[in-house]
Parts: sequence; structure tokens; C-alpha cells
Amino acid sequence: MAAPQDPPSSTLSDTTHRQPSREDFTFLPLFTDIVTQYSAPNGPDTEQVKKLALTIKTRFHRANETINGLTNLDMSRDAQMQCYERSLAILAEKKLQLEKYVASVSEI
Repeated sequence: MAAPQDPPSSTLSDTTHRQPSREDFTFLPLFTDIVTQYSAPNGPDTEQVKKLALTIKTRFHRANETINGLTNLDMSRDAQMQCYERSLAILAEKKLQLEKYVASVSEI
């Protein structure tokens, strides 16, 4: 059986901009389907096994990209919340600066 091809990059990049779902990190049903294919009385359907293997590979790749893209994953929940609060404070300050700038420009 030949190794499945790498998933197309367009398929993978499409998922990076959406909210990951629980299904993106669920692999057991796919493994179960492959085992079921191999335990079939007539032998495995190789095309179906290849399709399932490619699906698993694609899901692993997507999950890896999602996890690698998460920031502050190595921080505790409290540290993450502190970072979040700092970001909110910076955002509020920038918003205030923008409002002042818009007000000063509109006077001109």
C-alpha cells in the first residue's frame, strides 16, 4: 500500500481562519473505522483505508497547526488572564488616543 499524499495546502490554509471544533481533535473514530475495514470478512477496502488514512493525516496536520498557532499556551491560566487584561488596557488606551486624534482632526 502506497503512502498517502500530503494534504493540499489550500485545504489546510482554509481551516486556519475558522474556529476549531471538537471534531478537529477527535481521531479515535477514524482509527476505529480503519480497524473495522481490516477486520471485514472480505478483507480491507484499500481505497477506503487510503481515504481514512489521508483524513487522519490531514486532521493531525490541522490540529498541529492550530496548537502551534495558540499564543501563551505555556502560561498558567492566571498569567494568561494578566496578559489579556494588559492587552485590554492597551486597547482602551489606543482607542482613547484615536478618539482624541479624530476630534483634533475634525476641528481643522
